[in-house]
Order: sequence, then structure tokens, then C-alpha cells
Amino acid sequence: NFVAQGIRGLDLTRILYENRGVVMRYGRHCVHAWFNSREVPESLRVSFGPYNSRDEVEALADALGDVLRYFR
Repeated sequence: NFVAQGIRGLDLTRILYENRGVVMRYGRHCVHAWFNSREVPESLRVSFGPYNSRDEVEALADALGDVLRYFR
């Protein structure tokens, strides 16, 4: 999980999905009390499995980097 500064999680997930086909989850991930008590904004979650390829991981990193650079 991570929090992206300068862009809302919902917007980031939507941009990545619509432009690059990257699927992520954002929110408080069933631990609302933890997020609320620490005043942490909604986070983004990326999950990998044994079926993901190195190319897919690199594509995620490239796409995420491109979007975050655009908003900074």
C-alpha cells in the first residue's frame, strides 16, 4: 500500500486503468479505524502474484511514474 501525494487515489486508479489497463485498488482496505486514528488518507494497493511477469511489473512502474511526474 502507498499514498500518492498530489493526486487523489480514485483519480490515480482511474487514470492508470483507462490509459494503461493497470488495475489497482484504493480505499481504507477494511481497516477504517486504523486510517482514521492516524489521519491517513485512502491508500492505493498493488498486489502481485506468481502469475505476474517481470514485464507487467515494469509496465506498472513505468505507468505509475509517468502519471505521478505529470501531477508534480
